[in-house]
Amino acid sequence: LLMNSSYLLRGVFQVISGFLRAYGWLFCAGILISGGVFVVGFLYQDRFLFTLGCAFMKHLFCGIALGCLIHEMAHVVFICLTMNELIRIELEFNLFRFSVRGIGSSTGRGIFATALSGPIAAVAFGVILSIVFPNSGLLGWYALHLLFLLPFFGDGRALVIGVRNWGSQVRVNR
Repeated sequence: LLMNSSYLLRGVFQVISGFLRAYGWLFCAGILISGGVFVVGFLYQDRFLFTLGCAFMKHLFCGIALGCLIHEMAHVVFICLTMNELIRIELEFNLFRFSVRGIGSSTGRGIFATALSGPIAAVAFGVILSIVFPNSGLLGWYALHLLFLLPFFGDGRALVIGVRNWGSQVRVNR
């Protein structure tokens, strides 16, 4: 645990910087689209367009992006907490997927906890957000993270591996 704590801050930074590298274009596009809607709304003094631009930004940044970051950062925390031997943390991303994985060894129980941590952290944050801001309409974005626990997603496959190897030591991603 002490050895893995050095990976925690580096892993969190890696998730944030990797997410921005992978999807920076999406954030720029979102800002340009919303900015265009704001300008048109301002020029035509149309409150609906201004509200639409705000809603788009809110759902893109506070719903989709923040949910993904919380999900992956929870995985990083649990990778650092549960892996017996942590060699490194890797990012994998493409247009439709962004994920972290620890390279080393863990128990099946640790793999299970790490897989569960991302979706549960996202849902918990979404619930807290909906309590603090009851009319935000963002809870659905966070609840969608539970779908990643289905066996055809990486988290779901890891849950199955964790259950099958519950008490055993497992080499992870070597």
